[in-house]
Amino acid sequence: PAAACLIVPGLDSSAPGAGTKLPELPTWGADGGNHLVLDALSPPCDAYPAGRAVRWARAADERCYWYHHDLVIPSSGAVAEVAAYAEPDAPAVLSASERSHLLAVVGPRDVLPEIDHDPPYVVRCDECTVDAEAERALYRASKYVVLDVLTNAGPEQLFRVMAAGAVPVVVHRGYTIPILPLAEAIAWQELVFFVMASDLPELAVTLYSLDDAVQDERAAAIAGVLSSTFGSTRSVVDAALGITTRRIAATLASLDADPDDELARARALDDPGLGIAYVAHLRQLVADAAA
Repeated sequence: PAAACLIVPGLDSSAPGAGTKLPELPTWGADGGNHLVLDALSPPCDAYPAGRAVRWARAADERCYWYHHDLVIPSSGAVAEVAAYAEPDAPAVLSASERSHLLAVVGPRDVLPEIDHDPPYVVRCDECTVDAEAERALYRASKYVVLDVLTNAGPEQLFRVMAAGAVPVVVHRGYTIPILPLAEAIAWQELVFFVMASDLPELAVTLYSLDDAVQDERAAAIAGVLSSTFGSTRSVVDAALGITTRRIAATLASLDADPDDELARARALDDPGLGIAYVAHLRQLVADAAA
């Protein structure tokens, strides 16, 4: 469409043939411009052709992520977890010195192998994948939690870990480096630790050498980000739109053009996918929905 409108199709890419239906939309045109695809899952790279549409997904890795175009945003369930932990009657978050476990491991054994340790420093909880209360109690008692955010449960688990005051240790395999939510706006390297899967056996030894102040500092930084950015769906969407707006501004600046120039805007659309008018329109939709 040539008009300044935004089409936001929702998509469950696990449904057979779901992605192939996008080009059938009457508004899709040749390349999906003016579209923002909300994907409920973490689709593989070849799940569907998205053309020039911007994809907002709950997880992605380097191979499937179009830098300065796509975005990873948390699901509404992840935001709800943060809100639940922030309830007035929720237990107070413990400091590192008050936590009984150094490291917790929750996840499939074929994904997260055994970690060398002396109990009780490292605790593996298989039942935590089906027992929410056991999972929460473990996170609250642990300084660090190792997880794979690219599994189906990983994106929401990341936020449960952070809301419990533990520091996530995110696993990657070199060629599948995970992209964390709103990565362009949040300095994740100052909040979490990243570890190669091949280094997992020695992880406990490495973490044991860290002073408790390291965990406390990161936990405090995590709490600030949860409050400012992930405290509500509206704040998440606003942060995502802020990233998109900055992308467009950078494109316009690279064109050395007047931001009010309509031709410059049209040219800028070819890079970030969404135009300034579309961003303003989506902001208004969010404001109307929250009213």
